[in-house]
Amino acid sequence: MTERDRGGRVPLHYAALDGNDDAVRSLLGSGEDVNVPDYQGFTPLHFAVQDGRSTTALLLLDAGADIEAAAADGATPLFVAASSPAENASDLIRLLRDRGANAHAAKRNGSTPSGYVRLIGNREKKAAFADLWESDA
Repeated sequence: MTERDRGGRVPLHYAALDGNDDAVRSLLGSGEDVNVPDYQGFTPLHFAVQDGRSTTALLLLDAGADIEAAAADGATPLFVAASSPAENASDLIRLLRDRGANAHAAKRNGSTPSGYVRLIGNREKKAAFADLWESDA
């Protein structure tokens, strides 16, 4: 079993956060669980999208990462991408949506990725959800 830090993170979490695709491949190849949660329920996919690591996110998804994995607060990778300050967050939103992520998956407080983006008003992020709102007009 892989040792965890105080937050319950394993090397795969850090490799995903850093966008170190070689390390991600190596860890997955050695049997690391692609969906291993930290103590707050965040998976390596959450970490990858948080920091705008699109190639790492794609690598994790191709390895079977759970696109709907919910952290303790209910945040899915799509919600993390929607709230990410990364410059390519809208690209990550599209990637996750193209892979079937639920734009209406609510956190424990009731907020959803699409609702959050609509509220904050970021034009690029809103464009990634525009198809949902066209029918609202």
